[in-house]
Parts: sequence; C-alpha cells; structure tokens
Amino acid sequence: TPGTKPVHRQPYASAWKARQIIEEQVEDFLKKDIIEVSDSPWGAPVVLIKKKDGTWRFCVDYRGLNAVTVRDVYPLPRISDVL
Repeated sequence: TPGTKPVHRQPYASAWKARQIIEEQVEDFLKKDIIEVSDSPWGAPVVLIKKKDGTWRFCVDYRGLNAVTVRDVYPLPRISDVL
C-alpha cells in the first residue's frame, strides 16, 4: 500500500462486558507475545463473535486495510512443475 493514506477506524461501540472481554484478550495476547504495543497510524476495530460453545472469538475488522491493499497476482503452478 505504498503512497496510501493510513486507514484508521475508530473502535466499534460495545457493551461494557464486551470491552472487558476485549481488554482481557489483549492482555493475554501481550503476555504471550502474540501482539505488541504499536503507535502505527494504521488501525482496525475489534469485533467479538460468540462461538457455539458460548466462548468469544476475538476478530479484527480489516476491511478498511483490505480495500487499499494492492493484490499480488501469482499464477497457480502446474502439478507437474511442482512434483
């Protein structure tokens, strides 16, 4: 995305309980070094999706970033070329 103005979307409005779950997930991800603190101008909101077992799935809405991402075009290799 060279030359593109950074996309920064504000967090979605959410209930107090959802915000608490998000904060707990972020703390856990930081402790496990899955994520790190950043001051990037790029940003995307978090969404919680309830799973069938009642727990919550932590998702990030990257549609804004995807909209400005330049797609790489690679042809699929032939099986005979791969083998």
